Amino acid sequence: MNIVLHPAEQKRFEEYAVDPAHAILLVAPIGAGKETVLHELALAILGAHPSGRLFEVVPESEKQHVGIEEIRKIKTSTKLASNEQRVVVIANAHTMTHEAQNSLLKILEEPPKNTTFLLSSPSKEQLLETVVSRTQVWQMRLPSTQQLESHFSSAEPHS
Repeated sequence: MNIVLHPAEQKRFEEYAVDPAHAILLVAPIGAGKETVLHELALAILGAHPSGRLFEVVPESEKQHVGIEEIRKIKTSTKLASNEQRVVVIANAHTMTHEAQNSLLKILEEPPKNTTFLLSSPSKEQLLETVVSRTQVWQMRLPSTQQLESHFSSAEPHS
């Protein structure tokens, strides 16, 4: 893993990767690296070759929000039983429309077997309270300046 996390977040990340709950909501300010953390966590859960088991929800083309159709696609993709672990990443979950959030809520109430949902948002208040209540909320603590300086000073220069 090539990301710098607050020590408490590093511990939580490692524990979660081994025993994931059905859904988390990662809350941190814009620019804090939430999307990177979600992708690293997905890879930690799925292993090095997540082919066909990693689903990403992104806004419809030319739109700035995630609509109900994207959530319906995820519902269809994950409703078939699977013995393999699957991960659904919804970075910027706050961009989901109310209809999309309500559709996601139905999935989270009865999550598909072996499927983990990883969501992120700058604040939990930007999501429906019922969606938030169906997730483990991680208020991401940021690494200290000292940690960042240490990490980057010890990193090998790129050629």
